[in-house]
Amino acid sequence: MAATSKGFLSLVLSPAVLAPLILGLGGALAMRLTSDKHNHLAGFVAVVGTLGAVGTLSTLLLARGRRLDPVMARKRQEMQACLEELADGSRFAASAESDQPAVAAQVERL
Repeated sequence: MAATSKGFLSLVLSPAVLAPLILGLGGALAMRLTSDKHNHLAGFVAVVGTLGAVGTLSTLLLARGRRLDPVMARKRQEMQACLEELADGSRFAASAESDQPAVAAQVERL
């Protein structure tokens, strides 16, 4: 039981869970302290931050025990390699038109 509670505690204290909670509650507190007109908005921000943290925690709990299928892992690696190759840009040469200055059209066409 100690191992599961330690794992749960590490999930609760993860930045993905704490960030929406702290931002929501901090934003609500700042709104509440600075303006009396936006009380409903402050409550909404607090609820949204709390729900975001609970949703992230539940997602982490559901996805914790699953492993990626080896076929999907290989496809993912292939896709990342293709994206890196495309981002490199060495395959594509600049066109000849890109070096020439732009010329305005002589006659406007409708």
